Amino acid sequence: FSLGIYEDWPDERWMDVSQEKWQQFILSLADNLIAKGFDGFFIDNTDVYYLYKKPAIYKGLTTILSSLYQKGVDIIINGGDVYVQTYINEGEPKGKIFDGVNQEDVYTSYDFDKEVYEKNDKETRTYYTEYLKKVKSRGYTVYVLEYANKASVRDEAMNYSKKNGFTCYVSEDIDLRINKG
Repeated sequence: FSLGIYEDWPDERWMDVSQEKWQQFILSLADNLIAKGFDGFFIDNTDVYYLYKKPAIYKGLTTILSSLYQKGVDIIINGGDVYVQTYINEGEPKGKIFDGVNQEDVYTSYDFDKEVYEKNDKETRTYYTEYLKKVKSRGYTVYVLEYANKASVRDEAMNYSKKNGFTCYVSEDIDLRINKG
């Protein structure tokens, strides 16, 4: 059910979430994890709707998320701003299907080609800030994940999130490894 390779992460694939067998697989996996005591899920790659903006992909994501939410577990969506905004505008009147969002790269970003951490331009920061404020105003929890390997930029990113009311974590490494040295 692969739709293509995930750019910059060659071991990952974009999945066709509209496929019923894929949905059943995910929900079965979730049932197994819930039985082991998991009480929530961090749902990554909902950006599939940004890249493959088709009604079937939107419906597939909504089916998966609503089925998970009905199981009584917490759901945090990582990224997926296009999907989340569409859901808030079109689907939310039918009920919530997630508890919050995590957005990477609001204040900072990682350039995979140059392999450097950098600050985002004002336009990007403004877009994500307005999006996250809208999400927060709807009662959802908002988390931000930034990447910076300079202390001054880490501090700026944390202060930016705090000023805007977002819970923030700044990683020194794009792979989220913890620096213990």
